[in-house]
Amino acid sequence: MESQRQKKIAQLLREDLADIFLKDFKAQNVKGVVLSVTDVTVAPDLSAAKVFVSIFPKMRQAQLLGEINTHLHRYRHVPKR
Repeated sequence: MESQRQKKIAQLLREDLADIFLKDFKAQNVKGVVLSVTDVTVAPDLSAAKVFVSIFPKMRQAQLLGEINTHLHRYRHVPKR
């Protein structure tokens, strides 16, 4: 069961990552795609988080997940821009 602190951190991460993805995709001129951060789970010691995303249309899902995974270093340790 998640603590209140984990829930608050997860909510903040979800909102911030959604903003970061939106800005990055606009900067890369990605159009016709809906990306949602659907859930974030945070470890009890707050040392790690697992982020779940939903991408529509499905035919672009593999491409965009590949881009996100390629640029993971951008999303780690990055404060809200």
